[in-house]
Amino acid sequence: IDDIIFYSLDSETAVMSPERFISEILIDKLCIKNIVVGFNFRFGHKAKGDTHLLQEMAPKYGYGVEVINAVKQEGFVISSSMIRDLIADGRIIEANRLLTETYRIDLRDHRYRIVSENELLILDNDFVYPKDGAYLVFDNQKEFEIIISKKDGFLQLESDEILTPDIIQFIKKI
Repeated sequence: IDDIIFYSLDSETAVMSPERFISEILIDKLCIKNIVVGFNFRFGHKAKGDTHLLQEMAPKYGYGVEVINAVKQEGFVISSSMIRDLIADGRIIEANRLLTETYRIDLRDHRYRIVSENELLILDNDFVYPKDGAYLVFDNQKEFEIIISKKDGFLQLESDEILTPDIIQFIKKI
């Protein structure tokens, strides 16, 4: 990958027809040569555009399209929504079975406040976190218990162990 472009959705872009979005944004502004999307990708006003439309328009605008098929396990389609719901419900073992890596909170990617050596407050509300309760986690080469709770609208992490602002891998809810 040479470049990654984050294109902000604004009020004008939100009401564009799918073909206008392809023409004006993907082709004219971003000069797209190839598009890779998931099997259930939707775009354009009221999500009227889909993978079939992208493929249909490809010859007209001169780009390639690659559609990534659904990932299934035991006959069920695995989705990011499903994984987020499992994490939010504290079902860490089930979420970890569907992920390629263990669910973790990388505190280096979060705004946090150190309350004491045994307590941290995560100040971000933009992420999905496990529900309140006790969890077995792995951090700095050891397993230990951590208690998660909401405090003043923030996520509070407490433990008998010293908490370092690093990566906390979740093993299971206790």
